[in-house]
Amino acid sequence: MQNLLVKGIPEAIRESEATKIYVSNIMTKKGETENFKVSDFVKEIEKYMGCAPDYVIVNNKKVEKKNVEELHLDFVECDKEELEKLGVKVVLADVVNEERPDVHDSDKLASIIMEVAECRR
Repeated sequence: MQNLLVKGIPEAIRESEATKIYVSNIMTKKGETENFKVSDFVKEIEKYMGCAPDYVIVNNKKVEKKNVEELHLDFVECDKEELEKLGVKVVLADVVNEERPDVHDSDKLASIIMEVAECRR
């Protein structure tokens, strides 16, 4: 979200006719985004960008809690109904990295982004 603090970036994104896709965090960070739901992240984007993204990609792969407890992180909850109220299309997909469940799998994510982009053509 730091990108949206750079002068001119929010305006350029907002005025672009390109499809705007937000890739939701898989985890929240204690003391920073603790208890954030996906809609909270989208609302923050909307606050700084002046509009919501067209799509949000949300991980739907269940990872065993014991695999992430040692990271002191928690999963971001997808509150689909709230996102739909914001006018954002929700894309649920397995985008988690099998070896590091706190990060996205770049190949899986690229594939989903390409699918969303193809649907918009």
